Amino acid sequence: MAALGRTAVVVFAIVGVIFAIAGILLNSCAPTRAYVGVSPPPPKHETVPPRPSPAAVWMDGQWTWTGNDYLWVPGHWEVKPRGDVWLPGRWSRTPRGWVYVGGRWTK
Repeated sequence: MAALGRTAVVVFAIVGVIFAIAGILLNSCAPTRAYVGVSPPPPKHETVPPRPSPAAVWMDGQWTWTGNDYLWVPGHWEVKPRGDVWLPGRWSRTPRGWVYVGGRWTK
């Protein structure tokens, strides 16, 4: 009977891990929007370090919402995909509150 009990525990643990992985994968595929009642602070001034390569594009820092407060994410250099242009992210005011519209590369 003890062996059956251990087997059940192992089976439940494996099923739990499978459900956890499935939840993470499904959650990462679903776009989420956090509506924030408080406007983001003004952007911080950053000193841009030297460009590491001619293909690098500076990505301005931005405020992100942590669920409790805004947190500054510093800017960084990123290699530009060939022929693309960076459209920076921005905070947009909506009737439900402030929402972040992420930046993206476009042709």
